[in-house]
Amino acid sequence: MSENGQLPRVGTQQELIDALEGMIVTPRQDEDSPPGRVRELKSYILESDGGFPSQFSASGLRCSVKDTGLDYIKILNVQKNGGACEFFLDKCDPRFFVLHTNERSDDTSEIMKKLTNDTRHAFDHAWLHSDMLRRIAEMLGNSFRGFGVSYSDRYLRSEESDDANIENLSLNISGSMAAEMQRMVQANPQIRGTCAHNMVRVMRGTASAVHDHVQDEVHNTGYFALKRGKSVADHLALIEACRQEYSRTVKHVESLRIGMRLEDGQKTFGGSPFDFKFKNRIKNLDSFISKMFNSAMPFKLWGIKSEISEGYFGVMAIDLHAGNTLDFEIADDMMRVYLRTDSCGNTILRLLTNLQMYHDAQDTCMQVI
Repeated sequence: MSENGQLPRVGTQQELIDALEGMIVTPRQDEDSPPGRVRELKSYILESDGGFPSQFSASGLRCSVKDTGLDYIKILNVQKNGGACEFFLDKCDPRFFVLHTNERSDDTSEIMKKLTNDTRHAFDHAWLHSDMLRRIAEMLGNSFRGFGVSYSDRYLRSEESDDANIENLSLNISGSMAAEMQRMVQANPQIRGTCAHNMVRVMRGTASAVHDHVQDEVHNTGYFALKRGKSVADHLALIEACRQEYSRTVKHVESLRIGMRLEDGQKTFGGSPFDFKFKNRIKNLDSFISKMFNSAMPFKLWGIKSEISEGYFGVMAIDLHAGNTLDFEIADDMMRVYLRTDSCGNTILRLLTNLQMYHDAQDTCMQVI
């Protein structure tokens, strides 16, 4: 940031890279930061079907977008509680935006939470499920350097369960033994179901010099934290590869939406439902459905349940991300989701990511690649 606390108004791509490099601060350099308030270069992929408005409010935030000398790079100013945070806003994709900043991590986390929770706007995280995170770590030019696991059944546990018995598992492993630890975790049938990745650590570039590489933590909400190195070009290349992978997957999902479509000048009815397979059967299906469709995070769904037959339910639901309607059929071993023509493909990725995090890491969706 500049001396007056504002981001510089960059006019070229190189000036943007220089500004981002100046924002890289390691914890050792940032000695005044108390625990939990790390200043580091961090980036967020934010999805919105409705574009990015130039001025808006969200959950107590006042946000405004300012121009720079680059058409696709803006500056997002966020006013909160008498203070302000600024982000470089990359708008080169009209639907999948990227925000860059080195503001305090607890401040930026609060801002992202408020932006994605406010139902007046169509913002949501990019949801990177476990298989996608592992695939990102193996992309050309990337090198796997670690992973994180975070599991809890608190969102979907049975209502009569004792809170004292909530199942939790948290791991964060990096270094030369990370790949071997990942293989050990995946091979253990007793813990495999609680080991959905919420993060992978990825290196790009050559580790021989600090300016020739980066190590980023890539989180399953589209959050990137630069942990080592200073190669901003590699940091941006990693984000762009992830953005393209996520965009490709969402568009594939949306190609399967149920409804009328025009093919070779003829109207046809097409599409396919999305089939989720639960590795372990749901013990209390009524409670499971109530928890999933209660309007709250992380699923962001509200729905009305009806019993189709014994042990088989239908749910008409609204996705609070964009206000679209969708239909569910749910049994104790599977869930089928029908996306309508106006539904956002982001919904399916959010469902899969959070089912793996809060139900079973082995849950799958057949149509998600």
